[in-house]
Amino acid sequence: MMHALPSPPRRRALAAALLLVLSLAAGGCGPGVGGSGTGNDGAALAAYGAIAAPVCSGEIAAVLDCRPGTGPGVVSIPTLPLPVVLADRTDGRRVQAQIDEQRLLLEAPCSGLVFVGLWAQTGRESPRFYGVLSSGEFASAQAQTEGGLLQITVRDSADRLVAGPLLLQRVSGTAAFGSCS
Repeated sequence: MMHALPSPPRRRALAAALLLVLSLAAGGCGPGVGGSGTGNDGAALAAYGAIAAPVCSGEIAAVLDCRPGTGPGVVSIPTLPLPVVLADRTDGRRVQAQIDEQRLLLEAPCSGLVFVGLWAQTGRESPRFYGVLSSGEFASAQAQTEGGLLQITVRDSADRLVAGPLLLQRVSGTAAFGSCS
């Protein structure tokens, strides 16, 4: 009995979901930011020599609507209370991003882009998301604010442009992607 393969957009969505589940399972342990450092997140951070950092301590905190932290101690790091969803438009979107704690899931099905990364910093460079593309290749996503929007640029490990700059706005909830035509 022969089974038909899912359509390319469905395969990409399934690959993204699997990559996200694996990423969350591998990095969901341990105190602080970034989990245990195992799996794709840890491998990407190690490849870039990056150290996990609080996403709400960066320039993009205003767009994410970070809240004052409630942890013990004198210094309280702001936190992201709920996942934040951003998109290129409110409906018929072609690009969507979800930031949950330290992780970014960026999807652009029409161009075949799926990126999952963890907010981190290397040396004196600005923090950014370090992670993997759906192809398994390491990549980084620079995020900065641009007039109340979040601008994301994704580059592969050889610093070649993969996508962007993408201007994304906060939206309420995930929605279906628009047509690729």
